[in-house]
Amino acid sequence: MKLRNKFCGILLIEIGALVLFFFFLVPLTYCKVLNVSLLLLYIVNAFFYFKYSKFDTYLDFEPIFIIISTIMVYIFPVFVYNGDNTAYLFSFGLPYSLETINKGTIISTVALFSFFCGSLNCEKKVRAVASVKYIPNNIILLFSLACYFVFALLGGFDAIKNAYKGGGSLGAEKYIMPFLIASIHVIIFNAFWNYVYFKKKNIIPLAYSLIVAIQFMLSGNRTVALYILMPIIILYSLKFRKVSVWSFFSFILVSLVLMNYIQYFRSGYSFDADLDWFYRVSDLLIPNTNTYLALEYVDCYGISFGISSLASILLLIPFSQSYIVNTFDFPVKILNSAYIFSDYLGTSVMGIGMGTNFIASSYLAFGMIGVVCGPYLFGYVIKLLKNDLFSNYYKSIIYVVICGFSVYVVRSGILYMLSFIFYALIIASLNYGYYKYRK
Repeated sequence: MKLRNKFCGILLIEIGALVLFFFFLVPLTYCKVLNVSLLLLYIVNAFFYFKYSKFDTYLDFEPIFIIISTIMVYIFPVFVYNGDNTAYLFSFGLPYSLETINKGTIISTVALFSFFCGSLNCEKKVRAVASVKYIPNNIILLFSLACYFVFALLGGFDAIKNAYKGGGSLGAEKYIMPFLIASIHVIIFNAFWNYVYFKKKNIIPLAYSLIVAIQFMLSGNRTVALYILMPIIILYSLKFRKVSVWSFFSFILVSLVLMNYIQYFRSGYSFDADLDWFYRVSDLLIPNTNTYLALEYVDCYGISFGISSLASILLLIPFSQSYIVNTFDFPVKILNSAYIFSDYLGTSVMGIGMGTNFIASSYLAFGMIGVVCGPYLFGYVIKLLKNDLFSNYYKSIIYVVICGFSVYVVRSGILYMLSFIFYALIIASLNYGYYKYRK
């Protein structure tokens, strides 16, 4: 405990030093030594973070979140960038200020250290369960099947295939998808809950979840497939099969190779064996450009004071964003950091988007305060929820939904998960209340 607290104190000192360096001393021209030094400092702190966290299994949310963040933040500035020839590889060839590269690595390092602090400052506790009840999946499964068939009949899977081949995007069916995914998350957790406490085996919910995940993957959408697969994988690892650190890295490596093949084949392209290595993880490197864009955008226009994150909050109520935009003549592009970055760089004109990442969206919303406080609170909440996994039903549901985003949350705003959490809690509480009332 004392060593962990001392380490948190050291992290806070390092965060303070990096913030001061960011504002007063950072070189404006790219500095290889600085970026390599930040990576080495990060590796040392990550080692002690894992040492003091004492994970029971490494196939869990935090290790996945951290390894994906590491790839996103450090690969480009340390191993790829070598001047103008590589500067715009992951921004669709469109230029941005190269003066932001050093600053981008600094604020990313600050964000990750803040996440470490938040996670470590929430003491790990094993809580006793007061009472446990069997939770049937029948009604939720029927609801989820209805969502699935409506999504399919509206052409959702065909729209996904066409989108990756440049043929448009989802229409009305996109409003069905959050309910479909949220219901599957609840189904998955209920299946594990019932087996852990009552030894009731029911493979139908998990088989159904796997079938839906595979169909999304065959349609070319790796992201939604992972929303479904990751909770199953993580819950299985937490309760039944502990994964060592070496097995964890093997899992990550195999997953990256598999995702890379899907990336090529979903667009109908053949696999190019001669392509430079860093293109194999380009989907994880592209979001890092948004950190640089956030710095450049804030220098020009200032922070958004949270307005750039409103889209994720408005998703809690279907059609609320459209209502506000149409009623108050509010520009939709300023409600979402991904739209802001795409519009700023000009990719929206080309019909493609830059996306965002959790560091860039935090900085755009609240500047350095957002970069420090946002990841800290996120790390603290994650550990708080995991302390109650399989002891508090509703907190467990939230954790399961977050696990579904363990890969994607790095490439989005943290608040993007809110609507999925909200719908999952509603579905779970209605189902639980129905069976409690019936009995």
